[in-house]
Amino acid sequence: MMGRTFPEGFEGSEAALEWIAAHPATLRHIATKMVRHFVADVPPPHCIEQVAAGAGETGGDLNQAMQTIIAMRRRGSL
Repeated sequence: MMGRTFPEGFEGSEAALEWIAAHPATLRHIATKMVRHFVADVPPPHCIEQVAAGAGETGGDLNQAMQTIIAMRRRGSL
């Protein structure tokens, strides 16, 4: 998978899923979906990057991604 190999079995599948979840492309994809749903149909790129960064700093924590959206709304930076 993208130049990576994982062990067979449950441990390998867990490692692969953790790697995919923490990948920057995955974080951007999820951030885009969240910003499109909660902010605007045409998501502002700066919002996507902030949400992806917030999730990335916490290992893909979607709660943190949502908290980033809420914080942007409070600051008026949407």
